Amino acid sequence: MSVLVPAGVGWIASERGIHPTLCDTGYKSLSHYSTLEPKAQLVTFPVPETGQRTGWFIPGDSRATVILLHGFGCRRHEMLDHA
Repeated sequence: MSVLVPAGVGWIASERGIHPTLCDTGYKSLSHYSTLEPKAQLVTFPVPETGQRTGWFIPGDSRATVILLHGFGCRRHEMLDHA
């Protein structure tokens, strides 16, 4: 058991790293969210050696800031339900 359990956990972890789960294939654009669309501002962030990344800044009602990041191979549109 002391060999099988770590080997099994390692195999499962490596499989998830090599073959990550796919993102939601349903596409929703910002226009599907009438409360978010008027507030959304397109922003870009410089990324050394790879160019830039693009996202939205959507101001809220408080001073708190929440950053939502999509998963590997996904797009920012998939985080709109959470916003």
